[in-house]
Amino acid sequence: PIHDTSEPSNVTDYSLRSTYLDFPLLLKYKSKRIVNQRPYMIGGFALRYDLTKKQDQLLRMKKVGLYTEIGMGWDTYLQFFRLSTELKYSFGINNSLAPAPDYPQPQYYSFAFKRMSSHILTLSFHFE
Repeated sequence: PIHDTSEPSNVTDYSLRSTYLDFPLLLKYKSKRIVNQRPYMIGGFALRYDLTKKQDQLLRMKKVGLYTEIGMGWDTYLQFFRLSTELKYSFGINNSLAPAPDYPQPQYYSFAFKRMSSHILTLSFHFE
């Protein structure tokens, strides 16, 4: 039989929204200052806590996550302040998928995954 390759009509998009508190513990290795510029590298760990109060009906996530972080940055010393541009990559160590309860409604999407982890790319600008 010939299959219809057009877009199915029963596809639904779904997004998980979260707000996190971030507690990083990073080591910073700076080079020598060249005129008004200084590159640096960072690495370490971070603990993130999810502030979302409402638990999702389709998929349940853990509140606390542990991440390994690595990155690099560039300090620019201006007349009255220092501007730091930083690019950091964080990858989740622990499984962020929480076990699904059987009540009041079974979470079918939780059974479809064995493990979930986050990979975060962050671009930061610091003014000091």
